[in-house]
Amino acid sequence: MYALWKREDLLSKALKNIDTIFEEDKEMFVLAYNSLITNKDENAEVVEMREQKVDSLTCDTRKKIAEYLATHTHPDISASLVLTSVIVDLERIGDISLDIQRLELLYPKDLEGGTLTPELNHLHERILQVFDLTQEAFRDSKPVVAEQALNLTSSIETQCKNVFEKLWNSKKMNTQEVIVYALTLRYFVRVTRHLHNIATSVTNPFHRIGYVDGEES
Repeated sequence: MYALWKREDLLSKALKNIDTIFEEDKEMFVLAYNSLITNKDENAEVVEMREQKVDSLTCDTRKKIAEYLATHTHPDISASLVLTSVIVDLERIGDISLDIQRLELLYPKDLEGGTLTPELNHLHERILQVFDLTQEAFRDSKPVVAEQALNLTSSIETQCKNVFEKLWNSKKMNTQEVIVYALTLRYFVRVTRHLHNIATSVTNPFHRIGYVDGEES
């Protein structure tokens, strides 16, 4: 994708949109999680506005790709397909961040002193690392950086599973707290998997996006 930055056509503008959506998604993820942990809803309106911006940019990106394909005699089909795939994952990440924000409305207390909150905080920080690695890998076409992101996503999923097992065996938390922790872990896994998909768009051909070595497509 690096070569697209040097061009001035609809496809390069679509790529710039995607880079902006990366930034919006990451900020939404941070704001939503902070709201959940602190039980403060002042970020709710900001998250909603950013999610609407992501939706608008997503539609504009799809339009630019479609117009590019319709108006070019020899369009870059491969790049167009990859961008179309990536925009779907980024849009889903925005939706999930909004879901995390709304969890705060379901639980009347903060989670700052929660039993499993330190582990959630650690997972959150690691997912932010994946955001940065994946964005860099995609923007600059760096397969080595994409591999770093993929290795980290695998580790995060394993850690989420381990925390969920602790949650399952816990006898000290009330039902509401267990549900909020469980849903947060589930959302963390979903965000991680969407970032995984984007990272594979750097390391794999289009038909193998979302898969790693050894998996059947």
